[in-house]
Amino acid sequence: MTGATGAVGATGATGPQGPQGTVGATGATGPQGPQGLVGATGATGPQGPVGATGATGPAGSQGIVTFATTSGAGGNPTNSLAFIGPTVSVTITAGQKVKLDVTKALGTSVATGANSLNVFPCYQSQAGGSITTAGGGLFGLKVAQNTRIPISLNYIFSGLPAGTYIFGMGGLSSNAANWNDNDFGYVSVIVFN
Repeated sequence: MTGATGAVGATGATGPQGPQGTVGATGATGPQGPQGLVGATGATGPQGPVGATGATGPAGSQGIVTFATTSGAGGNPTNSLAFIGPTVSVTITAGQKVKLDVTKALGTSVATGANSLNVFPCYQSQAGGSITTAGGGLFGLKVAQNTRIPISLNYIFSGLPAGTYIFGMGGLSSNAANWNDNDFGYVSVIVFN
């Protein structure tokens, strides 16, 4: 008859490693893992080479188109608006601007002096029509007897239709007769786009 099972014996020593087995077949691709954290910014790379020169752009619009200047005594103040200094005339096209610079020496020899003189930058179409003022003007100018002062104005006219225009200093005074010691004036205009 078979006797009872004996007690488990002690574990024996580890045997030597066996030879490497053959590579098994590639397993199926697993699912994509979650996106990792953003890494630190890397160092700036070296500057690249200079690129090719681009094509030449279109030419810009011309600046100054023409100018005119003159000097002379011009007219004296009257009771109605008129040019009181030398004038110049220029032809412009639509969209061009005109810069006016004008100076005129005005004075009196009358014992009571001269007053009530108003002056303006002005223009008039060479085709005719009335003189037109621009800007705010200078009002109520006055001088004492035997005094002459230079009066200067400048202005940029814009929005005029194409045509030929006269530019200069216009003025009037209710005391016009007393403005009797007037001298030369100078006027310049620049036409530009």
